[in-house]
Amino acid sequence: IGGEGALNGAGGIAGRSSGLIYGRQGEEDSGCINYAELYGESDEYIVGGIIGQLNGGASEVYYCKNYGNLARGNGSRCSTIGGILGQSQNINKGLLYACENEGNLGTEGMGETAVGKIRVGGIVGIYSVSSSFSEDTAIENCINRGQLAGPDSNHKEDQTFGGIAGSSAGSIKNCTNLGKIYGGSSFCGGILGGISEKSPGCVVTGCVNGSPDNADVGDIVCLDAISYAGGIVGLSRYSIDQEVLISKCINYGDILMTEGKENSCVGGILGYRSRIATPANAESLEVSYCENYGNIVNAFDSCGGIVGYVGNANSYIIARCTNYGDVMAIQDNNRGDIGGICGGIVSYNGGIAGCINAGDISSVQSK
Repeated sequence: IGGEGALNGAGGIAGRSSGLIYGRQGEEDSGCINYAELYGESDEYIVGGIIGQLNGGASEVYYCKNYGNLARGNGSRCSTIGGILGQSQNINKGLLYACENEGNLGTEGMGETAVGKIRVGGIVGIYSVSSSFSEDTAIENCINRGQLAGPDSNHKEDQTFGGIAGSSAGSIKNCTNLGKIYGGSSFCGGILGGISEKSPGCVVTGCVNGSPDNADVGDIVCLDAISYAGGIVGLSRYSIDQEVLISKCINYGDILMTEGKENSCVGGILGYRSRIATPANAESLEVSYCENYGNIVNAFDSCGGIVGYVGNANSYIIARCTNYGDVMAIQDNNRGDIGGICGGIVSYNGGIAGCINAGDISSVQSK
């Protein structure tokens, strides 16, 4: 599906829908399947392997699978691309359940002249919910095996990549990413690139990035300077009251950064958490019972085995987490802040409890 023109609001099964059910709960053979490639040589925006956009209301998607490659990235825009769903907009209840993506996303569009790829997810590009947070809006038991971007992509402009979701609110539960991610300049996560800054909450539980049996899958490869990258979640930055829980997640993927670049705010589980405005009431962060086995290579500043950086948070706890991965830093003068659990914390309103570091922490001076 595609050609020399633009491809906007397109899906292998449906371009846009509201309040529909795809597949049936409990019937694994009821889901829709797409085998076709979807692309637009001049412009690609809101493209999904199954559905382009879910717009308002309540929708459920069960057991759907995509095998087609999506969005080449050769035109003037490559944004909001998902292996199953391109974008949900202001839905008040929704579920993506047991969906799988095998297609690669945005793997063309090469070199510094290529357009930046933005908000790309193995399952969904943007999962936006209404202002009332509910765990009924969920992505559950989904698997991505597709690659995101490529080694020759425009890494200075690419941003907001996630193995499951590029940008999301609501909850992501028991999902697995087995796709390699060629990360851009910011907001990259093995499961979730970034939590929507105006979302009142997000829960990420029971998710796995990578595999102990395959050393390559789940790796995040950063070929330009990277900020806000995590083995599970890249960025949690908020301007309203926001409660975030990341629990019982495991990262096996390495975060491989380029030597000589100012790579910062990178963590084996969460890259960065901070506020950009003072919330009116309360907000909180909990990272608990998570494990990191992935190595962090060529770290520069605020990089940790579990969390990269926590700043300006009213309430946070990092509890019962274990890091097995090595953190290897390239430091320059007084820059650094490298830790087995957390790279840097500037908030006084929380703590670290019951965490274990079993990974090596090492540093060499920059050349």
